[in-house]
Amino acid sequence: MQFDCAKVINFCDEVGAIARFTSVAYPQANGQAEAANKSILHGLHTRLGEAKGKWAEELHTVLWAHRTTFKAATGETPFALTYCSDAVIPIETVIPTYRITMFNEEDNNEARLTDLELTTQSTTTPKWSHTTSKSETKCCGVTFAPTRNMGS
Repeated sequence: MQFDCAKVINFCDEVGAIARFTSVAYPQANGQAEAANKSILHGLHTRLGEAKGKWAEELHTVLWAHRTTFKAATGETPFALTYCSDAVIPIETVIPTYRITMFNEEDNNEARLTDLELTTQSTTTPKWSHTTSKSETKCCGVTFAPTRNMGS
């Protein structure tokens, strides 16, 4: 099924969602999708080894790792960028941490609303981080000579 069909458009209208579509020929979007797919495929190959037929059983683990790993461009995890909070790792459901034991749903809902109001103020941070990481990447492997002697 294509996402620009009448069925999807009607559904979006019913729930009040705005559907946005990206051109297939848009190189930047293609590159971003390819990079994400490459990361997921690499994780699957690593987890499976020779047992290629069990990829569906391992996919959730690889996706979890992908969504909860910090990205250099943003300094955040995709999970945190989506939900404005850190993910609860599986071990925290068995051995409760301070964060889990002190969780209060009402306070959490209020904090989430406040976070949503402040979101526009923090949107410049990832761009700055991306610029910084790119400039650091360009300097790798270069030795800089001191410009002056210590103590002068």
